[in-house]
Amino acid sequence: SSLFSANPEIPALNLPVVNDAPKKTIISAPVTSFSHLNLHLGIESYISEKLEFTDMTEVQSKSLPVLLDGKDALIRSQTGSGKTIAYALAVVQNLQGLVPRITRMDGPAALVFVPTRELALQSYEVFSRLTLPVRRIVATCVVGGQKRKSEKARLRKGSNIIVSTPGRFIDHIENTHCLSLAKVKWIIFDEADRLLDMGFQKDINKILTAVKEQTGTKQQVVLLSATLTKGVENLVNLALTNPVHIETEAGKAKEKNAQIFVDPLTGLNVEKVPLPSKLTQSVTIVPSKLRLVTLVAFINKKCVIEGDGKLLVFLSCRDSVEFHFRLLKNMKGVLNNAISDKKLGFFQLHGGMTQPERNSTINGYRCAKSGVLLCTDVASRGLDIPKVDWVVQHTSPGNPVDYVHRVGRTARAGKAGHALLILSPAEVEYVKLLTKFDIVAKELKLEEILFVLTRKMLTYSAVIYGTVGIQLGKEEASKVHRELEELVHGDKSLKEFAGKAFVAYVRSYATYPAALKHIFHVQNLHLGHVAKSFALQEAPSEFLHNLKKTVGAHAIRQIRRKKSNMENSETENNKTDDITVEKEIKKKGTKRHPIVAKFDLMSEFSSGITDFSPSAKKKKVK
Repeated sequence: SSLFSANPEIPALNLPVVNDAPKKTIISAPVTSFSHLNLHLGIESYISEKLEFTDMTEVQSKSLPVLLDGKDALIRSQTGSGKTIAYALAVVQNLQGLVPRITRMDGPAALVFVPTRELALQSYEVFSRLTLPVRRIVATCVVGGQKRKSEKARLRKGSNIIVSTPGRFIDHIENTHCLSLAKVKWIIFDEADRLLDMGFQKDINKILTAVKEQTGTKQQVVLLSATLTKGVENLVNLALTNPVHIETEAGKAKEKNAQIFVDPLTGLNVEKVPLPSKLTQSVTIVPSKLRLVTLVAFINKKCVIEGDGKLLVFLSCRDSVEFHFRLLKNMKGVLNNAISDKKLGFFQLHGGMTQPERNSTINGYRCAKSGVLLCTDVASRGLDIPKVDWVVQHTSPGNPVDYVHRVGRTARAGKAGHALLILSPAEVEYVKLLTKFDIVAKELKLEEILFVLTRKMLTYSAVIYGTVGIQLGKEEASKVHRELEELVHGDKSLKEFAGKAFVAYVRSYATYPAALKHIFHVQNLHLGHVAKSFALQEAPSEFLHNLKKTVGAHAIRQIRRKKSNMENSETENNKTDDITVEKEIKKKGTKRHPIVAKFDLMSEFSSGITDFSPSAKKKKVK
């Protein structure tokens, strides 16, 4: 079917006007210099000369004196504000000042826990740099996906600072006899809210108990969290003693304006997360059939036509990441060789990759001058990748808090950044939910994105208001999409990845929390249109059978209840066509697979899932 026919009407968003005037930066003017902290001369020199840090950010200037003084602290600040440097510098400075002098043979003195492997490696890199001036202090990283034997060898040889994920550290506590916690003096929990969300509460309790039993003394505990949930409050009461609460001026200003909100995912009261001040947010409404070509056009616009750019694209699941990665890497000939001529790098990151593969991806993307990183939510927290120009959310995260963490991968450390959220016409209510979290975006028209495919020079007014620019964009989009379909259809392996991604997308869509079902419900999906968004000419029959199991019996029953309402919305022409086709099939007596036959009889307005219910089986004829 045509790419621009039978699409639902794009509703008007009626968004509030976004003030494009420069905002006051969240990271205020430097309060003081690192030279005012009376640091070790080698560390101070290394910071200023090698790392080129002279002035501290607001959170660093407020937290470092407290941390260096040995007090417990709860630090709350927006993403990209320099929290990692703050606690890492405090730990290294305090370690080098111990008497007698600490060496690697003394074992771990500081433990740092983070929720993901990527964040652990990133934090370890910071510690590795800061310990270069004091080489007798050794840091190491232990995370899943690496060989336990090599990790045990490093722990046996001696490490003073251990950066780890809680699950992996519990494994070493139980199975690595050379690991002693008797001299632990510092415990740090970074991204504490995320640690608890990922179910590490029991592991954290085990770690605190093990440290307490082996040391018998009180440790300095630092907890860093962007949001103050009930679980975080319980952890503060359990692990911290008379903690000093540290937050930025922006956080204090937000707190005065009723920052507590009910999390739609958990139902708990959470604190709203402040957004980076120099972040520009946009939202575009895209019908399902146009999702793929819109993404391709946007990549072409930002990374090719407008110059070198780095995009980070969030997708719903690993199968979707795999498909888009393979498709984009094989797009030779599409867009007049624009992407291939530019030698644009494509990278993928998801939980199904091995740890060496994930490390290679992150390092390659960091070093790339221009590139696109396709990823799942594994990259939404803590990753510090410099010079990310755009964060594109090809699928919604659902929870507005996760939205904030996703867009936090750009506009870091006071720099400018941009974010784009792609929604379908049925998901426009999500914009209203975001406004409750003080997230206000301006609308980016679909025509503006598709027009760049023409690579022709027309005035801005022609693009927005003129029929010439809009028609040219539609024609070129249809041409590009046909080429993508031919590319997928001609490659058996790529077509298989497309089919898997199609099923995985529907499956992930069915897992949105109940509180958001009025916005994201699987019955709103049109399977034929969703298939087109994966460059499939039709929803493949071999995958349609799996959808009954994918969405579950309960979801199917809900769809069946609304079947009559959906049929009433069809046009008379569609009804007549369906009846005619059905009569022709009966007349010819054609035997076809029941699922394929039912899919052929679906109208453009049917969800495509209704006909696969168990009760729809054909009765046997005697």
